[in-house]
Amino acid sequence: MLALRNCFFLAILVLVSACQSLATPQTLEQRIAYVQGQVGGAYQTVADMTNRGQLEKSKARELIEEIDKADNAVKTARLAVKQGLFKDAESSLKAATDLLIVLEKSLQ
Repeated sequence: MLALRNCFFLAILVLVSACQSLATPQTLEQRIAYVQGQVGGAYQTVADMTNRGQLEKSKARELIEEIDKADNAVKTARLAVKQGLFKDAESSLKAATDLLIVLEKSLQ
């Protein structure tokens, strides 16, 4: 049992180390994908906290509305890239990132 637990912690350590060594997103499309992943993580965090009783449902709804705004900003950034409007895409991506930062602070 102890050996199995140690193997589990070793696997987690390897996974965390591997994630830390990943290159930061460089292109605009990579950054959009990264922020989209953060949006997905934010939805999952709110759901998990609500399911565990760490977050009231009314507060969860408020947070989800804010996450929706970030998600829409990411979608707008993707659309802007497809249309060649790179400055607009950067602006939308920054808006999404700023919303996620505010959300993170509100959950601390």
